[in-house]
Amino acid sequence: MKILSAYHRPCIIGIGGVSTSALAEMLKSLGFEVFGTDWNDSARTRRLVSLGIPVHIGPNNPHSIDGADVVIRTAAAHDDAPEIVAARAQGIPVMERAAAWADVMREYRQVLCLSGCHGKSSTTGMCAAIGIAAELDPTVSIGADLSIIGGNLHIGGHEMFVAEADEYYNSFLNTPPTVAVVNNIEFDHPDFYPDLDAVLKSFNRFIHLVPSDGTVVVNADNENACRATADADCRILRFGLDNPADITARDLHWDHGCGVFTLMEGGKALGEIRLQIPGIHNVYNALASAAGTLACGVAPAAVIAGLNGFTGVDRRFERKGTFNGAVLVDDYAHHPTELKNTLATARSCGYERVICAFQPHTYSRTKLLFDDFAEALKLADVPVLTEIYAAREQNTENMTSKTLADAVGGVFCESLADTAAYLRSIAREGDLIIMAGAGSILEVTQMLLS
Repeated sequence: MKILSAYHRPCIIGIGGVSTSALAEMLKSLGFEVFGTDWNDSARTRRLVSLGIPVHIGPNNPHSIDGADVVIRTAAAHDDAPEIVAARAQGIPVMERAAAWADVMREYRQVLCLSGCHGKSSTTGMCAAIGIAAELDPTVSIGADLSIIGGNLHIGGHEMFVAEADEYYNSFLNTPPTVAVVNNIEFDHPDFYPDLDAVLKSFNRFIHLVPSDGTVVVNADNENACRATADADCRILRFGLDNPADITARDLHWDHGCGVFTLMEGGKALGEIRLQIPGIHNVYNALASAAGTLACGVAPAAVIAGLNGFTGVDRRFERKGTFNGAVLVDDYAHHPTELKNTLATARSCGYERVICAFQPHTYSRTKLLFDDFAEALKLADVPVLTEIYAAREQNTENMTSKTLADAVGGVFCESLADTAAYLRSIAREGDLIIMAGAGSILEVTQMLLS
């Protein structure tokens, strides 16, 4: 490691995040005396403490960095955060979380980075499963919990690093991919990107990080992805269903909403895939994962075995239990396209009613993509809206979920407890109830199951 090796005691700001908690665990394994701070106590911070990583819980505190020789920050810790101000006043270097990860990744022979506005976690999970089937013992960093690795990080050998590459705040521009997968591109993160063109430019910079002997894997059926990758300086490997592609599916059909097909590479049949997770979007995720791992030199037999054994990642159409005979599913969908895919998949599963309890994520996204959210929610028989999850924002837009509920003829519930109470009152056998959103909506599932 060229940068981190100069330090010994890193302090991670926002250490309870999905990526930062995994980074803390990785650095601990490499011999660093890592510690950190976070606003909230959580299962992730408690796990870190159990591993011997001290965590300060509470509001921003400039003294929480005391003793650090470098400060690593999450994207949500801006320059005016007290810890960052204190670090710079004391001459302590401040490093981006993504840059720290990149420094670790450079120690690996193959770095497979999975990007796209949707499907990153699922494709990362699929590639992890393929790498495990190939007995490569891949190191994996993923933005969700994955049962086959027991969480969001697996520290394996140095043959392959499988990484979820996030476009938010241009984080993925720090990565050193030998193979970069671009699953799809749409306008998102309006609090950072001003328009679609800015998103496209960011992805274009990302694919130019791949060396000339590497590979860019792109969705041939996604126009924006093709635009952003057209001038790649290395081999381009295309996957898809509708347009000419190097990796595709033949004889695609469905078994209880899950895709069944023959995986094809350049006109050659590699084997049959029988996915255990439903939806057309997961067929694309599987093709992306197959193309990415084949580009890394993984044998086709391991690709087939890994995809056939993959059962999904946490909160991606994840069945959680039943209430009053209704099936409860959690899903991370927080962009209109993701929500539409989730609800279309739900409708293909044969339930009498599809009920969607949706918690919009951030005011800016809800306002700018309002019409698209309304269109997606109309796929539910009963749309239920709870208040917007603010995340990093203040409500300067004067936006509320009630406006969205009214637009789709849905039900507005002011709190999560009210949402749970309403669902209790209507749930019946034959229903599929989906809790959708990237915030705290999963608490409704827990309320019903408890």
